[in-house]
Amino acid sequence: MKLISGSVLVAILVFSFIFWGCAGDDQEDFVARVGDRYLSQSALQEAISTLPKGMDGEEAKKQVIENWISSALLAQEAQNKNLAEDPAVKTQIEESTRSVLIGALLDKVNAETLPEPTATEIATYFQQHMANLPLREDYVRIWYIRSQDQNKAITARNEMLSALKSDGKSAEKLWSNIASKYADDKDAALTLSYSYLPESRFEDTNEDISDVISALKNQEVSDVENIGGLWHVIALIDRAKAGSTPKLSWIQDEIRQQLRIRAKKLRYATFLQELKSKAMAKNSLEIKGAK
Repeated sequence: MKLISGSVLVAILVFSFIFWGCAGDDQEDFVARVGDRYLSQSALQEAISTLPKGMDGEEAKKQVIENWISSALLAQEAQNKNLAEDPAVKTQIEESTRSVLIGALLDKVNAETLPEPTATEIATYFQQHMANLPLREDYVRIWYIRSQDQNKAITARNEMLSALKSDGKSAEKLWSNIASKYADDKDAALTLSYSYLPESRFEDTNEDISDVISALKNQEVSDVENIGGLWHVIALIDRAKAGSTPKLSWIQDEIRQQLRIRAKKLRYATFLQELKSKAMAKNSLEIKGAK
């Protein structure tokens, strides 16, 4: 079989692009022409609009035009050499066309919205798979005060130390008052304290905060730390170690994502089965099996 070089294949693909995408029919308002193909002002502006921000200057326009001309010349030369009639090229064009069509069809299928997993479905999945859902990393529950005022942070720390000496519900009530009085963002402080979160999430947000959390033991309060120009105090309420069994509330977002993925796989399998059934009904599909 005759091998097709990468440059020729690219030229063929660009050929299609030129003739079906970028080139316009406006022979008056164009910025470049190769043979009977024109790059219009509107097509150029459309190409520029897709470039990353900050790359839409004159140099970018020049580069787009040069690339278009190079591609058009390569495609024209491939056409002059009648490469589209080469059997190997034909095969590759057919394969490329088929891939594009399959991709377009799957994009259309995947664009159809699936219903979100319900709370019942999430809970059922959790019950059925609990034994296979050990934590893959440490999860932590913290009280976290962030303030622009150092004195507020110091007072908050003292009250957090006192609150942790109380029993569960009383401690939580005291924490709610502390967050309300001293946190710059009370709602965020309280919301954060309601859930166990993977410790890596804090690494992604702020490594210094993560280091403070990592150094704490259960029911321990950090010093007042100046990080990024703000004052921070963190109490580690509990750390659930990797390998332990989680509670549903800790991982319900992960389960929701798993159920979405499963629903997409099921939709794909159902769609394929429907296509197969239609093809067999029309006698356009036969399966004899391998010998």
